[in-house]
Amino acid sequence: ATVLPQLQLQPVVASGRTICHAMGETNAIAWLPKSARLAAAHGGGQISVCDLQTGKQDMVLPGHKGTAMCVAAMQEDMLLTGGDDGTVRTWDTRCNKCCKIVSPFTGVVLAESDVQGLDNRSAVTCLDIDPGENWMVCGGLCNYMTLW
Repeated sequence: ATVLPQLQLQPVVASGRTICHAMGETNAIAWLPKSARLAAAHGGGQISVCDLQTGKQDMVLPGHKGTAMCVAAMQEDMLLTGGDDGTVRTWDTRCNKCCKIVSPFTGVVLAESDVQGLDNRSAVTCLDIDPGENWMVCGGLCNYMTLW
């Protein structure tokens, strides 16, 4: 039997459509659940949130000290981002605020002022959250993954 893909990829218009001009390279993209918005991690350390209805940027989250490497969406208005500064940040997109900063490979919750001295060899290059939103897993340049 032939198995057909669940996702039929087609451009939005005949030539595709540009949405939300990037701020440097785009390293990761995530859909925000139950909304027509995308979050993207960029090279300048910033996270952009784009409205797919208008194609315009809703907000820019100031992000990481260095490059924002990965992004995952949780709930309707929350994001997790990882960067080459060695941190994972939790964001509330309702108020454009960073709620928590952790160093997942050292197990430390940080203040913003603590981030300056981190070693970028502990870069967080990928992360994901389980469907029940109880666990986060991170990977990076440190040769192992952590589960939170």
